[in-house]
This record gives sequence, structure tokens and C-alpha cells, in this order.
Amino acid sequence: MLFFCFGGSMFLDELIRKSLEEDIGTGDITTKYLDLEPINSTAFIVAKADGVLAG
Repeated sequence: MLFFCFGGSMFLDELIRKSLEEDIGTGDITTKYLDLEPINSTAFIVAKADGVLAG
């Protein structure tokens, strides 16, 4: 998780609020302009260690 520190204070609530605002209301800014047709895909992920997949 990404944390921003300014002057020794954590602004995690503000970071989460701003991140959610991007996707609420008008929708995701990045994907809004993509014209992609739905497709089915298969992927295999090989990792050297445990991790988190998000997206």
C-alpha cells in the first residue's frame, strides 16, 4: 500500500477519498476514452514470491 507522509502526518484517508472520487460519478478517466470490444482471455502468472494481483 502506498502512504504519503508530510510533516510526520499520514494522509491515508485523503488519499483513499481522492482515489475513489476518480471512479465515482463520472467514471474512470483512463478507461472512459478506450474503445475496447469485450474479449475473453486466459493468462498464466508465474511468480518467484507471494504477491497481490489488482486491477
